[in-house]
Amino acid sequence: MRIPASAMFLIAISSAAAQGQNLIQNPGFEVGQIPTMHDQVPYATGWYKNCGPTTPGGTPDLFDSRSPHCLYGIPSNKWGNRSERTGGYRYVGFSGTAVESVKGTLASALSSCTYTIEFWASAVDGIRYECPKPLTATPPNPNNRIEVVLRKGNDCTTGKVVHATSPVTVGAWQHFTGQFTLTAAEASAAYDRIEFRLAPTQLSSTTLNIVYLDDVSLVVTGQPTLTSDFQLTTVWVDGSSPVFITATMAPLPLGANFWWKVEEVDASGGALQGTVMENPVLWWGDPLTNVFRGYAAPPNMAGRFWPGHRYRITRGVWSPCVPWLQTVKTMLVDTH
Repeated sequence: MRIPASAMFLIAISSAAAQGQNLIQNPGFEVGQIPTMHDQVPYATGWYKNCGPTTPGGTPDLFDSRSPHCLYGIPSNKWGNRSERTGGYRYVGFSGTAVESVKGTLASALSSCTYTIEFWASAVDGIRYECPKPLTATPPNPNNRIEVVLRKGNDCTTGKVVHATSPVTVGAWQHFTGQFTLTAAEASAAYDRIEFRLAPTQLSSTTLNIVYLDDVSLVVTGQPTLTSDFQLTTVWVDGSSPVFITATMAPLPLGANFWWKVEEVDASGGALQGTVMENPVLWWGDPLTNVFRGYAAPPNMAGRFWPGHRYRITRGVWSPCVPWLQTVKTMLVDTH
């Protein structure tokens, strides 16, 4: 006889989404020590000055728009006076003329997937070297374009340009977005850094080659939806006290992987010794329906799931283009 899943008392259900996760560490530049030096990018956790002939990449600045001071201790008044776009009070400025660029760390090396890159950028509207001096109204370069380059570690020799913006010439924050796909051969380079620079072929000696950058994001997109959720059903066997538990879930896209764990738990959620099972072969039948027929209680009893006992079932899934994602369900089996 089958009992619907509603007959089982579900104590807790939790699910963690992976798609949409920003792969760029410290995307808003807010983490780390409050900078006071002229060259501040090393103070932005996960970001560095890199790459260029003047290795390690000139002197791009991490601006702190909260500072009330002047001179180099307050970069918000060094090149114009931009304000942080979202309230985190930090943003980066870099110059093409000085061959500056900034490079951020990714959460992991990129795979053969489709990615969406997003960020906000703004052009300068003048130069202010010291607070008492007025702005010098030098116009921005009408060809200021930001290039996005993939890098591996500290290698500044090789890389892949994956996106270039339209001209950044407005003295206000503009939203830029683009998409790129890596082939398997390109993914084998194991790019784990992302660099922003001005397009080197479009620099000018008569206009300002300087831009601000803020709120950067890199996410996996364009991939089949991957879910770790599953539905549970109890199956009573005539003449037997223990029951089977059947889990049904959505199909996995090609190349995705799954993982199961079942454990008996006490009232506080602690796993009982000897009851933990992970991916037993008996669960690897129909990929859409898993009957946990092999679950056994200690010491190696031929039991299944027992009425009145609590069990925690975890399902994890992942693919080359989607990080680890899991759903956990804890239940008290009905006493029939």
